Amino acid sequence: MLALASPCLTFGALPAGSKLFAEDAPILAFRIEIADRELLRLARANRSYVTATVTVGEEVFKNVGVRLKGRGSFQPLNQKPSLALKFDTFTPQQKFFGLTKIMLNNSVQDSSLLSEYLCTGLFRDAGVPAARVTHARVTLNGRDLGFYVLIEAMNKTFLKQHFTDANGNLYEGYAQDIDQKLENDSGPPSNQSDLSALVAAARLSGSERMTRLRELLDVERFYSFLGVSVMIAQHDSYPFNRNNYRIYHDPASRQFVMIAHGIDGTFRDNNISIRPPAKYILTKAVLERPEDRQKYRERIADLFTNVFKMELITNRLAKATTRLQAAALTDMERVKIAERTTNFLRRISQRHEHVAKQLAQPEPSRIRIESGKEVQLTGWEPEVDEGAATMEKQTFEDRSVLYVKTGPALSLGVWRMRALLDPGRYRVSGRVQTSNASQQGSSLNGAAIRTFKMYATPKRIISNDTWANAMHPFIVSAGDEEIEFVCELRAANAEARFDAESIKLVRE
Repeated sequence: MLALASPCLTFGALPAGSKLFAEDAPILAFRIEIADRELLRLARANRSYVTATVTVGEEVFKNVGVRLKGRGSFQPLNQKPSLALKFDTFTPQQKFFGLTKIMLNNSVQDSSLLSEYLCTGLFRDAGVPAARVTHARVTLNGRDLGFYVLIEAMNKTFLKQHFTDANGNLYEGYAQDIDQKLENDSGPPSNQSDLSALVAAARLSGSERMTRLRELLDVERFYSFLGVSVMIAQHDSYPFNRNNYRIYHDPASRQFVMIAHGIDGTFRDNNISIRPPAKYILTKAVLERPEDRQKYRERIADLFTNVFKMELITNRLAKATTRLQAAALTDMERVKIAERTTNFLRRISQRHEHVAKQLAQPEPSRIRIESGKEVQLTGWEPEVDEGAATMEKQTFEDRSVLYVKTGPALSLGVWRMRALLDPGRYRVSGRVQTSNASQQGSSLNGAAIRTFKMYATPKRIISNDTWANAMHPFIVSAGDEEIEFVCELRAANAEARFDAESIKLVRE
């Protein structure tokens, strides 16, 4: 039987939504009923609100505005749609736990259901505004859609929690930098001249830039925003993809503040550098000078010690998992919840280790190569990314080799090194020999010498005990100067030897 609680709409001095998002609050079940005529309207215009009746526990909310939401996670009505519920669209003053609007996200890009829940909390711990998150079960017109991630909307109710003046402009960035016209989610109609001033300040040179930037941007909180984004490996965020962010112009301080958003894709690319690429306007502005990079480095070290704490993370996820299992309908569902939490924690632990290792190392050195020249790559460090593998430096056939032997299950052993490169065209190449490796079952199996980029699938080498040449061309764009090189073997019960002296970097 599902554990339900009736919404309490009396709060006293507590902020709106406090009881809904409390760590010990039971997961609520939402029964959403949309009449046939309204369903047809929603099918024709899925971003426009239609009326619905929403029942939660013993409380019935009538004439609630419901629409579909989502971009990369979008699903139509006949699947598992993400939904926006606006309680006062057609019924003025109607609220849910003191909130006028909530989001029900289908979490199709995060099967654990825990990324938004955990990471928004880490941002708030770091002093960066982020929405509160809990979970819900949803039934739509009698069809059980399962678990959803429930997120508070970023509106004036949200802004009042974080700012003394909630009447400023709140802008939304989706695959856009701040020099483009952003959607205005809150505040008076704007010509975005405030954003234009911020862009102009960010493009000044030298010390003048930082002086002016600090007048218009909460730089300290922006460093924290970058630091947490990097620690959680949120690849689809502002620093990595100028995506999934809000930025608020606070009338009280007259400064912009970056707000974390859309945090369902985390802890996947766990090898990424702790130094974000300096290719988008604000990131470039606060990381261009050596003294600014040092400031950021100190900030991420502090965040790693005081925010990115495995004991805190494990405890929070344990509580969330207990609540999800209590609301599960079957034993199988409870087992899957536990398995997904375990996998999510494993990824977090792996990222924690990678961040700790990078913080313990000096900044990567810069390699400068004239056109047509080459340099040998050195300083390789071993790492087992999946499964089990033996990694060591050996002498083989009078060659110095980087050796990988994978375990009985499919495993990934990687030798990696990082360097800073100037923009341009390059290629990395070297000689490799594999034994017992096979691509049977996946084109990702085999050996490779390459630069690391998430989702990239370079040619793999299967050499059958003979030496083969591996080569990988790549381009370094402005702002993407830190490059990770890898010599890797993905296989089961196989070996690879990379001729260390042959691994060269050439500038085209």
